[in-house]
Amino acid sequence: MSECINIKVIGVLFLCAITMMFFNIQEQYTVNGPELLEDSVFCCGLQEWEKSSGDILVIAEKTPILQIESNSHKKVVSVSQLFHVRQKFQLLKFTGDLKTKNVESGSKPWEEARLILTRLDDNGDPIYTVPHVLVSRHGSTGWERFTRVFRLGKQEADVRITVQLLKATGVMWVRNLSVTPVAENSAYEFYRQIFVLIWAVFVLFILIDWLRTYRVTSYHIKLALIIVIIMTGALMTQDMRSSFYSAIQPVYIEYAPASWVVSEVLSPLRVAHFLMFALLTLIILSGNGNNNKKVTNLWFILLLAMTTEVLQFLVDGRNPRMLDFFSDVAGILTSLSLWVIWYIMCISVVRVRRRLYD
Repeated sequence: MSECINIKVIGVLFLCAITMMFFNIQEQYTVNGPELLEDSVFCCGLQEWEKSSGDILVIAEKTPILQIESNSHKKVVSVSQLFHVRQKFQLLKFTGDLKTKNVESGSKPWEEARLILTRLDDNGDPIYTVPHVLVSRHGSTGWERFTRVFRLGKQEADVRITVQLLKATGVMWVRNLSVTPVAENSAYEFYRQIFVLIWAVFVLFILIDWLRTYRVTSYHIKLALIIVIIMTGALMTQDMRSSFYSAIQPVYIEYAPASWVVSEVLSPLRVAHFLMFALLTLIILSGNGNNNKKVTNLWFILLLAMTTEVLQFLVDGRNPRMLDFFSDVAGILTSLSLWVIWYIMCISVVRVRRRLYD
């Protein structure tokens, strides 16, 4: 039995390793068109860009840098550029470097320093119901490069690229902006399907072996339900994830503490990561069996957390995120700590009772 478990663990670790190696080497998209932004690196000042009022300037260095500054939460300071896209492109790759200093968010969590790609309909109205944010930051951060591929629909006539301090104060710097048409790499897609098949066969092998000894109990039902929820979240496409986030964000804003709302670490989806793995750990620890078996099962939960992140290489638009993994681990450790405290208290109570009756 232990040999079979060891083989499964080694198999999962091996698959995780080769999946991460391959998808970090293989390019998912290939460029199939010219740069769409005029003066994307600000060599000509801002002649090709539309500017709002406010403190906007280009710092002339080896690589020109756009600087935007604001000291008022009542205004939007931005530069933007519009171009026509109707049925010309299906995928656009948006890339840019961002740095911030002392950016204080506005009254809404999205009022920060942002780089966005907004689709416009035939009436020129922005479509905010689809993913449009490349990056949104507050506080002080060093230079970071951000890249995201946006999938365009048939109803979108134009696209506007915007660099903005949206009702936020502070300073932001941007450089090396780029928007290029891309196509899915056929080789990448082929190998992704191969990896999906390999993972599916391996998971099926584990499930068949598990179902041999499966008993329908409330413990197993709760365990299976939580794992299904976790896997559903892990295997959502980026568009589905963004839609889900948009749906739960208003509720989160209303009930969560203000400090959580503006925190990237405590975003709704990361809180969901924390809660699901905390609950899964509590179910494992509250089940029958000796403590050694429960500790062994904790290693399987940690392995599940790692696997759910690695599997996102196989999902359209998704990539593993260390913050998500750390949220999972935090949930596991929190539940483990609470269980240890409860266990020690139970032992202490038993000892006190024995002394009273002896």
